[in-house]
Amino acid sequence: MDLFDSTFETMAGFADYVRRTRPSLVGLYCNLMTKQNVLAMIRLCQASGARVVLGGPEPPAYALEYLAAGADVIVTGEGELTLAELIPHLARYGLNGLDGIRGYYSATRRAPSSAPRPDRKSPTCRPSPGRTGGD
Repeated sequence: MDLFDSTFETMAGFADYVRRTRPSLVGLYCNLMTKQNVLAMIRLCQASGARVVLGGPEPPAYALEYLAAGADVIVTGEGELTLAELIPHLARYGLNGLDGIRGYYSATRRAPSSAPRPDRKSPTCRPSPGRTGGD
């Protein structure tokens, strides 16, 4: 696992990073302000053969458009628990058999999974973000 923080980076820097590291899976956070950059990042990831998972407030509201733009999976709501199930599943099975995972859209599931994940009420229940670049 690795982390690329695009806050102070250029699109060319991201493109170089993807070409050098050749990730099999890329997660991108998207909001209204980052939408155009994320769409370009999806294309770069696709070109390298990476699967793309999107999260954030923007993608669930426009899931069909993001899927058409090349995203493989869009996580809805608080994504930590969904990602904890989704990432190992994608590594082992790809996009096959995602039905047991709640809280996502995909090219084969164009509506949110049957039951959304309940929101965890206490912020202490949420894991700390892994901002160190992975283990």
